[in-house]
Amino acid sequence: SHLLIAGVLKIVLTIFTFGMKLPSGLFVPSLYMGACFGRVLGMVIKDFYEANPDLSVFGECHHSPSQCIVPGVYAIVGAASVLAGITHMTVSLV
Repeated sequence: SHLLIAGVLKIVLTIFTFGMKLPSGLFVPSLYMGACFGRVLGMVIKDFYEANPDLSVFGECHHSPSQCIVPGVYAIVGAASVLAGITHMTVSLV
């Protein structure tokens, strides 16, 4: 829940600083926001897997459940996705 609060707070602060006439940047804040929300999504999916390990969606996770869902990977993908969305690049270039 702290990551969710940090991500929302960073979005609000970035909106305010982007509207000011001061150089504040969008590159690093976009990485931070994407990483926060990606990690939250990864943690939610991991908790969902631990509550329902027998669902067909998680069929491949029975071989190595500890390495099947890694929230850090979701953070990296989230950071790259938000950066690509803000800079209007494709994810392959990021």
